[in-house]
Amino acid sequence: MNQRSDHILSAYNDELAALAALRREMAGITLDNLEQARRGVLERCVEPCLAAIADDEQVNRLDAEIEASALAILARFHPVAGDLREVIATMRISTNLERAADEAKTIGKRGRSLAQSGATPDLATLEPLFEQAVAELADACRAFDTKDTALAATIRQRDKDLDKAHKAALRTYTESLPASSDTAPSSWLDLLLITRALERIGDHAKNIAEETAFLVGPAQS
Repeated sequence: MNQRSDHILSAYNDELAALAALRREMAGITLDNLEQARRGVLERCVEPCLAAIADDEQVNRLDAEIEASALAILARFHPVAGDLREVIATMRISTNLERAADEAKTIGKRGRSLAQSGATPDLATLEPLFEQAVAELADACRAFDTKDTALAATIRQRDKDLDKAHKAALRTYTESLPASSDTAPSSWLDLLLITRALERIGDHAKNIAEETAFLVGPAQS
């Protein structure tokens, strides 16, 4: 291999590594935003909610940066096989992370509303939903980073469990609403929107987990 080829290969590997680093950074910020939103809601605290709302801009910036970097790699290096799958999967993961961060922002806004309201409903029903959604998203991202198809395969069933918990929470809120005269209707709406956002985060985690099988390929998964 001549010097020019060595230089091209080095640049190619550097670009792939940089793209992976952007993806991991985006996943970390998205998970941090979700954790801030969770703390704001469950602790009825405005500041973490505001942080989750504000930091969504970082996720949007990284989403655009990942798309630009991935397209540049495709145009310049024409990757094939596993490298091509990784670039494509990273673009799709970026889209799902951006949407999950949007849901965290929604939770932050609803949490701010709850914290600023007077009497609020019991939030105990939400806590396990938060735990499931956060763990599902974190494990989906980790499965892709480590090419752990076994871990990725668990996400589908866990998302079904989150869907069931989501429906159970909706029933609980619907049944409690008529008997809770001291709670403003807007607070119940906040809870419903938070619950729906958590269910959607689970859907995005499932999508990310499916990229692990795509990355590894049918021969190895």
